[in-house]
Amino acid sequence: MNVSGVTGRRSIFAALLAGVLVTGLLAASPAEAAEYGIKTAPSSFQVASKSPTRMTFSWKRPISKGVQRVKYTVTIAGNRDMNRDANYEVKTSYGYTRTSTRTTTRDKSPIFGINQPTLYGYGARIWVNVVTSTLGPKKYRKADPQKASNRYSAGLQPANPKDPASDLKVTPTCKGFTARWNSMPAGARGMKVEVTDLKTLAKQSFVGYEPARSLAVSSLPSSTTYSVRAQATSVKQRSGWTAAQTITTTTCASDVVRVGSYNALVWREGKAAAWGTRAPLVAAGITSANLDLVGLQETSASSGPSGPQLDTLMSKLGRSTWRVADDTLGGVHLIYNKDRLSTVGASQTDDRLDGVAVAQAFRAGPREPAFVAVSLHSTAGLKSQVVMAKGLAESVKTAEKLPADTPVVFVGDVLLRDKEETRTVVRAELSKTMSDAEYYKPGRALDLYNSRNALIRCPRPISGIKVDGIFSSDAVAVTSWSMPKYGFSSGCFRGVFPSDHNLLTANVWLGR
Repeated sequence: MNVSGVTGRRSIFAALLAGVLVTGLLAASPAEAAEYGIKTAPSSFQVASKSPTRMTFSWKRPISKGVQRVKYTVTIAGNRDMNRDANYEVKTSYGYTRTSTRTTTRDKSPIFGINQPTLYGYGARIWVNVVTSTLGPKKYRKADPQKASNRYSAGLQPANPKDPASDLKVTPTCKGFTARWNSMPAGARGMKVEVTDLKTLAKQSFVGYEPARSLAVSSLPSSTTYSVRAQATSVKQRSGWTAAQTITTTTCASDVVRVGSYNALVWREGKAAAWGTRAPLVAAGITSANLDLVGLQETSASSGPSGPQLDTLMSKLGRSTWRVADDTLGGVHLIYNKDRLSTVGASQTDDRLDGVAVAQAFRAGPREPAFVAVSLHSTAGLKSQVVMAKGLAESVKTAEKLPADTPVVFVGDVLLRDKEETRTVVRAELSKTMSDAEYYKPGRALDLYNSRNALIRCPRPISGIKVDGIFSSDAVAVTSWSMPKYGFSSGCFRGVFPSDHNLLTANVWLGR
């Protein structure tokens, strides 16, 4: 879990935002509106824990002149940007209006249940929109007008985190440090750190997103000594402080390495425009982002209906500048700008990971520190594939006699999209030793998926999923996580787009 330069947003386990989602209103006369219209919106949202794994939402029924059967359209998301390309799901439920402001036990109608947030589940914040529609010949919609309101229940607010033992590891980088729980304190979901400059005695605090095992700070000057201590956090609750540790930030290598991840979409008849049409757009995106290294997925090196995808892409990028670091025939590759990077030894893959992962060591110059890059396309969100891919990185270090602490950068499509269980095992395995670069970007709420970059083939009541990511070792500082977009507004994939994924980019800073 990472923040950059500002204190992370406070994590609240169940914050319900009721906003406006009004579309397709039909014109109605004043008389019709008085007779059939809904006078008030649903109100008084409440959330309750029904079991250790399920939670429900309910609210007070809206008011109309006569009792009417209505449809509730409920939108739930893990972030505030619900109506654009954010990840959300839509559910419907049916009920009746009421005719009086008098409150009765029938006025609170259980609406629907979802999984309880867990360590790697929905995350710390949930936003909900509700629209009420009448079922008669004329539809009158009302959106819940409430602003954000914080709701808690015993099942949603974990117990106080226990005071952490001496299991905090703080790894300095050239832009700050990464603090990590070697084992999560009981009841904890994240951490808060306090940083003291031992020369000026100035203090700063950083609160990480939840849930996360680590917190990376990338806004401190290099070659500076700090005292760092941490608290375990759980929603609003805090443990005691760990013992302070003294660290000195390192010095950055001379140049930043611009890293990207791009699933370019394997060509299938009728599913997307021909690769000859899309390849120039993919190449233009890579060039525009000024990248030095790109992990590719679904970019076949073998012949297909539109020719070898990798060969066409390299021609568009320019073979005088760009090189392929591996010789695999599958769709997973590492390509690099030869004027900015050089390879160290040979790439490595595994027969069991054919088309899934490839690893290669790089340097930005003869005297620059080496790092290992891994491009990964986890075909089924399998923990075993992530474990083997991490093993590839270690094999590269061994083969090239690199130090054991040589930094590793993972990029790729790790398929964190379908089920919480799938996401849990993949993300949990990656997060044991790595941090997600997306959370260096402040102000972003953690939600069910990993990066808001893949597009759904609409129509479908969801717009955008999170599958791709950039992950890094604790000794790496990452800044400027970015996701260039192609002008879409709904999140729906269209065949003319370069791919059904967006390019992810980040700056990687290596220390000396």
